[in-house]
Amino acid sequence: MKRILLILCACIPSLAFAATAENMPVPAVRMGDHLLGRRNAKVTLIEYSDFECPFCARQHETMKKIIRAYRGKVTVVYRHFPLPFHASAEPAALASECVAKEKGNQAFWQFADALFTNGAASYESAAARLGIPAETLRSCMASATVKEKVANQKKQAAGPVTGTPTSFLVKNGTDSVETLVGSQPFENFALAIDGMLQK
Repeated sequence: MKRILLILCACIPSLAFAATAENMPVPAVRMGDHLLGRRNAKVTLIEYSDFECPFCARQHETMKKIIRAYRGKVTVVYRHFPLPFHASAEPAALASECVAKEKGNQAFWQFADALFTNGAASYESAAARLGIPAETLRSCMASATVKEKVANQKKQAAGPVTGTPTSFLVKNGTDSVETLVGSQPFENFALAIDGMLQK
């Protein structure tokens, strides 16, 4: 099944991209991805986001609402797509990987909450509140491994993802995929998710 929900708003203009699970335009979920929800959920929502994008901040709240409404049925996966004209986006993305490395997946999501609430430029203070000293954070952010992970996520999505947020809804084990570009209301996600769960 191929269906596209068009842009409502995005940090840069974007074209919707149709895909099938057999020919996903972005990599499937893998070890090292940041998951919110159960790994074995029926539906996976892969979101490409930017910590400095105001529309991503709005959608972050929608993602949390989805997890509450579809507990156990939907897993949200966060992937980096820092936009070049957002000065704090890439440093914040690097810092988030360091938080995950030092404190784990739950800390990553707490860190994401803090950045979307207080701004991407607050990444050092947000990390400090999670118990990561500035020196440790800066050293980690300079590491090739962390830089490569963020760069690879963006590179592997280049083409199908041209703006943030961009989300791919996948019904696991099928060829059913839907692409939602821009900040979409909960109702649009619910319509797509309900359709996948009913099949």
